[in-house]
This record gives sequence, structure tokens and C-alpha cells, in this order.
Amino acid sequence: MKLFLTALFLVVGSMELCPLQEVETLVGSYEGKTNQIYVFSVGRQAAMQFRHVAPEVMDSTNLDDPALIGGLYEVSFTQVPSTGHDDFERTIVGLRIIQ
Repeated sequence: MKLFLTALFLVVGSMELCPLQEVETLVGSYEGKTNQIYVFSVGRQAAMQFRHVAPEVMDSTNLDDPALIGGLYEVSFTQVPSTGHDDFERTIVGLRIIQ
């Protein structure tokens, strides 16, 4: 019984340290890559910046290809608070071309 309670305590404790990241989605036009940051415009004056792209996304859609600039995409991403000057550090985890 002690072993079971100890294991349960460790599992619950680790869940608090590694919270599940919610996946969010936006639709935006790909503006390209600048200073290792992928940029999508959303609306007339807003832009979302992504520092990371999941490997499986890069395998299916190479965002380093300049031919993709200007395309409209549905972007799925996660974000965590940043320790730098940005509010969040975002990672693209899904990408689907719309046009």
C-alpha cells in the first residue's frame, strides 16, 4: 500500500511540474522567416511569431522554402511563458494550407 501511495504521489506531483499544453489555432498568411523566427500575419496589422516548429511539421511542409511565402495557413501551436523579452514562446505543432 505504501508503494502505491508513493507512486500516486509522484505521478500527481509530476503532473503539476509539467502542465499539459493546450493547442491553439489561427489562420494567417505566411510572411517568411526572419532571424530564426517564423512569422504569420493575422488580420491587417497583427502578426504571430514562432521560434520553434515541430520536426514532423517541417518534414511535411518546409517553412524555409521561400515559395511558401504569402500562402494562407491554419496554424496549430502551443505556447509557454517566455523568460525573454517576448510574452510567449510558441511552437508550431500543426500546419495546413488553406490557399
